[in-house]
Amino acid sequence: MLSHLAPDNRPAKIFISHRQLEPELSLAQEFGDAFTAAGYVVFISGQSMQLGAGWAQRVNAALRECDYFLLLLSPQSANSEMVLEEVRTVKGLQAERDDRGPMILPIRLNFPLSVPLNYELRGYLHRVQQRFWRTPADTAALVQEVLDLLMENRRSSVPPEEPTTTGTLPTVPPPCARRRMRLPCQWQSLNFRKGR
Repeated sequence: MLSHLAPDNRPAKIFISHRQLEPELSLAQEFGDAFTAAGYVVFISGQSMQLGAGWAQRVNAALRECDYFLLLLSPQSANSEMVLEEVRTVKGLQAERDDRGPMILPIRLNFPLSVPLNYELRGYLHRVQQRFWRTPADTAALVQEVLDLLMENRRSSVPPEEPTTTGTLPTVPPPCARRRMRLPCQWQSLNFRKGR
């Protein structure tokens, strides 16, 4: 199954940002378990650390290496300086990297849009489609939706196979194969785009 590979044929890496409180803690673990089972490399902030490891350095390295940044955003984490710094770092990486990654995938936990974000976080997440989690009954559908997005991203970034026949005209891949990291139509229409 190729769906778990990044464009350079390595397993895609997902950074899961959350606070060490419920329900974020359990939800981060559920997403992490599902992503790992699907073949992705997962870094869960606060859990993927070895005793004695340089915490800040390890988090920054994981952010630099990740392809996707899953942000579990609750009213408490929205006020966390660490969460803000992680999002700030990801936005900086998006400006630097050719692939405009990592892609931010925010999920608001019991945190409606009517509750305002701080100015800086609101600016970073402006125009990024967000999903909502209200109860554990929402978990399975959200996990599947993110897995579907990851799979579709992988399919759209795989270059076409070389033709087996020869001819005098050059072979031009179809337009969809030339686009980098296209999202499935249902996410595009919701403005959940890479690097925005």
